Amino acid sequence: MPAIEQDISRGGVLSPGEGRSLWFQGNLMTIKVAGEHTDDAVAVVEGVFRAGHGPPLHVHRNEDELFFLLDGQMLVSCDGRTFTAQTGDLVFLPRGIPHAFKVPADGGPARALFLVTPARFLSFIEAVSEPAPEAVMPPDQEYDIARTEALADDYQFEVVGPPL
Repeated sequence: MPAIEQDISRGGVLSPGEGRSLWFQGNLMTIKVAGEHTDDAVAVVEGVFRAGHGPPLHVHRNEDELFFLLDGQMLVSCDGRTFTAQTGDLVFLPRGIPHAFKVPADGGPARALFLVTPARFLSFIEAVSEPAPEAVMPPDQEYDIARTEALADDYQFEVVGPPL
């Protein structure tokens, strides 16, 4: 199914499969609401995360992140605590607090609605992504930590440890 980009700048409804789809670090990210729609207040992305994938431990200077897990399971580390989030759980990762997440290697993909506020961090996702020709998972690839670290200062976050 081709990626479908819908203009919601004046409001509207996005159906499943609609939005701008990107291949991000081996995962599928579909932007549902971008900063230009909300005066940079919030961005909303549907993410499908591959088993075994997740970012390194990092701290955002300016953004809060929230994940609502639609399907699957994620291991989450926040402020030195590690827990498991499952379908239906909400994960809150506040700015200024080290956090990381990962889909368990023995699990299937996880699908989450990801909110970031303010929306500026969406620019990082776009910078390390490529447009998805279809709204499907990309070919498998390793998470590129060096690329993430190289862009950290530009997008106001710091890598402070390894992935989970």
